[in-house]
Amino acid sequence: MSTLLRPRAKDLWPPFVFVKFFGNLFLLIGALFCLALFFLAPRYTSLIDAGGNLWIETYATSQSEQFRAAIKEVRRGRTDNAMSNLRTRWNAVQKGDRSFRLKRLLLHTLATELHKQKRYQELLDWSREWMTLDSRDINAVVFWNEALFRSSDRSAEGFRGLEDTWSRFPYSKTVNKYYLAALKERGAYDKASSVMAYYIQSRRNWVIGKVKQWKIFLYADYEQALINDSDYENYVDSQPDLAETWALIDDYLLENPLDHYPEKHGLNPRQQAQYWVKRGATSKLLFGKLHNTDPKNSVPAVTLYSDEVSLVTDSDNLSYISFYVPSQTKTVRIDLPDGINLSIKNIQIRVNGEQHSIPLRQIRHKNMRVSNNSLHSSNKPDPHFLVDVAQFFAAGAQDIELDLTMEVELVSSVGNIALAEFLVGT
Repeated sequence: MSTLLRPRAKDLWPPFVFVKFFGNLFLLIGALFCLALFFLAPRYTSLIDAGGNLWIETYATSQSEQFRAAIKEVRRGRTDNAMSNLRTRWNAVQKGDRSFRLKRLLLHTLATELHKQKRYQELLDWSREWMTLDSRDINAVVFWNEALFRSSDRSAEGFRGLEDTWSRFPYSKTVNKYYLAALKERGAYDKASSVMAYYIQSRRNWVIGKVKQWKIFLYADYEQALINDSDYENYVDSQPDLAETWALIDDYLLENPLDHYPEKHGLNPRQQAQYWVKRGATSKLLFGKLHNTDPKNSVPAVTLYSDEVSLVTDSDNLSYISFYVPSQTKTVRIDLPDGINLSIKNIQIRVNGEQHSIPLRQIRHKNMRVSNNSLHSSNKPDPHFLVDVAQFFAAGAQDIELDLTMEVELVSSVGNIALAEFLVGT
């Protein structure tokens, strides 16, 4: 009987009472936490700042990696993912945000690729989007006007826009590139020559300063390790296992099926490819370098002489460097200036009045590339090439005077310009 008369828990504590009790409890805990934070924060500002900075840095690094991956993809000609992400996840990134610099670089890369693929309507749309973010961005304005110039109904408006932008910003590489092309297409060759002359004049002092920064090194011996880009690629091709692994990585990068590749070391084909890509093997060259970095492959260089030299260029655009070479010299290394893109062709050596042409296949180089029968420096630091000179010494010969001659051009946004053009009148 007493059991029947005992109050039940739900009668003493109805459900709404439990909800109210725990709700108030959570509010109390939150209030106490905020109160503690209020009193303790001034004493631990550095700790709180460090935590906030760490979170911001982690987020920024992650987003930076995503932007850089998108830029690489666009440079390979694939634009869909980048455009999709710009419309969604990166749509909120505005001028002034930490990531805006990379968003701007992605928009520039995308605009360049769309122009390359002649997708002018899309270029018009994305340059408009770019100008919405920053109406004062010169490159955005140039791409907008270039897209108009390529249209069927607003070409004249686009040309006037390019003309006006050049008159206000004649130092802009982008506007020079597209305005010059537009002038030539319209047959305005006199105006194009005037614009080119202004471009050369504006960069003359900078170019002249750079041509004084060449260096030469004379070696009695030089490292025997692989040095040309093609050497590393040939090394991959010469090793069956490496050639097969590179084929797998290449198919992975191109998003081709991987089903026909076997498992290795407990990894499926996709995992194998991801392993090498994470280590930087995004090209056959880089994959070859990952497998040929053993310092035992190199022989220390024996340096006989090194010096800075000035490149002398005549009116026919023939550039030369003159120097004395000791008889024990086997290799001459020529270092180009950093920070300038140059094209070099027709390399020759004059010894005792005799001219000897040096084919590109006999020239080793580093941080340079061969294209259109020319050597090109790149944005990589320390570009240089090497010429073997031992064959030019007669039996018992002592020091000889050697002239290295070549044709040098500046590789610019408006095309290749002969180095002699910058030296006229100096």
